[in-house]
Amino acid sequence: MAMSRYERLLAWKGAHFISFGDIGKQLGMTANGARQALLKQEIFKRHHDKLLALGFPKEILPEPCEEKMGRRKRAPNFPGLQAQA
Repeated sequence: MAMSRYERLLAWKGAHFISFGDIGKQLGMTANGARQALLKQEIFKRHHDKLLALGFPKEILPEPCEEKMGRRKRAPNFPGLQAQA
């Protein structure tokens, strides 16, 4: 049975004595944040690039994606305008 990408990542990480805490420190996040980022199908391009620079094989990393910064803009909800409608 073929190993999943995440299982291959865990095996590679173990062979190199790298913990999620170590990865988190390099990416500027917690150990759990690093684990969650690596579990997903996509990871921010800046994190992907950093992991490649640290020597991670591309095949075991999630696909890079563009980062969406900040909260999404919502349309204003004016109570006074709703009462007139």
